[in-house]
Amino acid sequence: MQKSLGTDIEFIPVDPAYYRVLLLTALCGTIAGIIPLSLLTFFYGSAAFPGIIWWIVLGIFLLGVIWVFYLVRRRARALGYAELEEVLVIRRGVMFQSITAIPYGRMQQVNINRGPFLRHYGLAEVELVTASAESNGSIPGLRAETAEALRMRLTALGNANRVEGL
Repeated sequence: MQKSLGTDIEFIPVDPAYYRVLLLTALCGTIAGIIPLSLLTFFYGSAAFPGIIWWIVLGIFLLGVIWVFYLVRRRARALGYAELEEVLVIRRGVMFQSITAIPYGRMQQVNINRGPFLRHYGLAEVELVTASAESNGSIPGLRAETAEALRMRLTALGNANRVEGL
């Protein structure tokens, strides 16, 4: 088995309640997928999906739903961040892993976002905006208090380490 990226760094995981947010998001996506299939069947009957094709389409859809729900817990566990001396490191991904290192001096804005699902569970997302769109990052699934404290620390570190000449 392959080793995960960044195993030499001690990452701070996101809040375990973020798993429920991802479940609700997956459930909404499932419902959004079921509605068109149901409408096609209702209005066009067997003309939309004749005979065995209906069962094949339904089976493929259900396999996709099962796969998404299986990956939800792993996706939540794969998220984490680490505050190092010069950079903030963000880890994410199960199958396609990525690590983003954002130098404190390059941070232009640190925003907090809270959608309805995050707000329901008392969570927030910290969004980091830099001079380069490619090095932007976000840390979803943090407790609102933790997100606010992180925003304050990152803003202070960004001001203290600001890269001159930008």
